[in-house]
Amino acid sequence: MKDELVHFGRSFIISRKFIMIFAVEFFFVLLLYSAFSGWLFGIEYFSGAVSDVKNSITDSNDISQLVPLAETFKSFVFYLVLFSVIFTMLFLVLWAVSRMVSWNYLLRKKSSAKQAFKLMLLKFCWVLLWLPVNVILIVLFFAAFSALSANPLIAPFVNALLLINIAVFLITAYFGLFLYHSFFVHDRMFFEAFRKGFKAFPKMFFPLVLSAAAFFVWWLVIIVLAYLNLAYLLVDAFLFLYVFCAVKIYLIEKTAEAS
Repeated sequence: MKDELVHFGRSFIISRKFIMIFAVEFFFVLLLYSAFSGWLFGIEYFSGAVSDVKNSITDSNDISQLVPLAETFKSFVFYLVLFSVIFTMLFLVLWAVSRMVSWNYLLRKKSSAKQAFKLMLLKFCWVLLWLPVNVILIVLFFAAFSALSANPLIAPFVNALLLINIAVFLITAYFGLFLYHSFFVHDRMFFEAFRKGFKAFPKMFFPLVLSAAAFFVWWLVIIVLAYLNLAYLLVDAFLFLYVFCAVKIYLIEKTAEAS
């Protein structure tokens, strides 16, 4: 256990390896935020155009005045779909490139455009695999949450659904470690990830507990900063990114050891 704690602590040291992973994650977040801001600006612009045309209507029974509204709304829907597709593609590209760079750097593998494209397809298939379960659980949670004010007795059910959603997310993330390790090292896919994930769980249990403890400490620090009126969004985000990168390095290395 002592050696494990030392290994875990080394992940938080600001070394060249840490700086590389931190830079990759930082630019991923920055570029993704820029892409999302552009998507949001475009949607707000065209929704504003719809509102302007709607406000210019003086007689709702006059069909001639409704024609411009219909045309503007069609344009809004078109650009909503277009911008959403562009944003989704940008997200997949940024995600694939950032994951490829960080994993290959830690595993000392070579990167390529072909590998990035295959990783995007892998991510898409992985999301589709878990999509039915996630959709059902999320819909159930929001449906129960919306009914909570009318029926407070269902609060335990709502809390249970929340915990189940979190558990499914953590399970997906856990097997995702072995999925990406199998992809980058052996170029294998789903079945290899589940097989290795189940087999390695006893070895991974303590590292997972340490990782959860790190995020719990981050949460406590945020609470203390808020209590001292020192909480700032950028500080909170920076601390989270620091902990996230350290935990990522640690878990990738432990996944490689356990595989």
